[in-house]
Amino acid sequence: MSGIFSRIFPYRQRDRRTPQEDFFTETFAAVVSRPSLFRDEFVKWLFELEPENIKLPEIETQKHFDNGRPDICVEVRDTDNKSYVAIIESKIDSCERENQLKDYESILEKKWPEDSSKILVYITKYNEDVSDYENSAKLTFRQHKWSGLYKRFAKAKQISPERVGTLEHELLKLMEDWNMDGGCINAAHLRSFITLLTCCNDKGFENGVGEMLTYPQSEAWKESGLDNYFKESKGNKWSSGGKYRWKGEQYSPKEQFYGLRIWMGFRHDRGDNFWNVHDLGIPSPAVTLCHDSGRVDQEFPRPSGFWTDPGSVEGWTRERWIRQPMKHERPKYGDALEQYYKEFFQTVFNEIKEAIENSAVYQNR
Repeated sequence: MSGIFSRIFPYRQRDRRTPQEDFFTETFAAVVSRPSLFRDEFVKWLFELEPENIKLPEIETQKHFDNGRPDICVEVRDTDNKSYVAIIESKIDSCERENQLKDYESILEKKWPEDSSKILVYITKYNEDVSDYENSAKLTFRQHKWSGLYKRFAKAKQISPERVGTLEHELLKLMEDWNMDGGCINAAHLRSFITLLTCCNDKGFENGVGEMLTYPQSEAWKESGLDNYFKESKGNKWSSGGKYRWKGEQYSPKEQFYGLRIWMGFRHDRGDNFWNVHDLGIPSPAVTLCHDSGRVDQEFPRPSGFWTDPGSVEGWTRERWIRQPMKHERPKYGDALEQYYKEFFQTVFNEIKEAIENSAVYQNR
């Protein structure tokens, strides 16, 4: 087996390429391939098998098949010689390519015997909807976030610190540095975020907080059921890449009845009577509704009395409706800020959903 540094060398930074996902995949696989507490926890997490009941796992990365190259392939056999196999597709900042999961499903079905227990795992840094994928009855599909596995490793380390070596410590630090730990947003994070946006504007400098701020948006979106109306399709997808994510912004796909898009993000420059960023020290969440083309559509109703027109916010001329926290919706001292933001976005998304369902076009569909 190659050493960890040999494995990650091909993924060093080069001109016009910053292969973060490949680098992390190789680092992670190298660490969990070694006999350690983390390898035991990884096998239990993946196959729900106790380490003493299996033979040594085979862990391979970037293995070539006819119709794909999965990030990680894992195969183990239990003491009865039954085969368990898993393909893991990892995403940190990129999104699923078209038919990627179906391709990996095909690999699992064709390359391993039918009596093998087969698992397809899609693990991401933040939530990503894969609702269009329907897995075969011949395998188990699981969707996870890296923060869940981080927390499992961290808990195991706390219980049995004597079984955790330097590489395991460094893996946890790497996940923390890259915001893969699901860490809570605190006021210090947000103050540095405001300073960053004020100084850098659109230059794209990062401190990771913007990406963390997209997490409560995604959680609220997933629970709102708006996916039924803002359906992602080819050419109509989420916009949340490097251009927006570093600022905590996302644009939804286009809505099917009015052609609306939702922008969700944060204002670092808000200074009205309801929310003054300078005094509060935290950015104001905000949501807008606009046409894909930017045109105003008079047919779509105001979602609630808390939404205002674009003339109320300087520089926001394209949007039909704008929603920000009112005075009674500001966070209270001691509130968990990540939960506060999630609840605000939940409220707003529910208002949009109700407005769509009560609209004339929806009613007459």
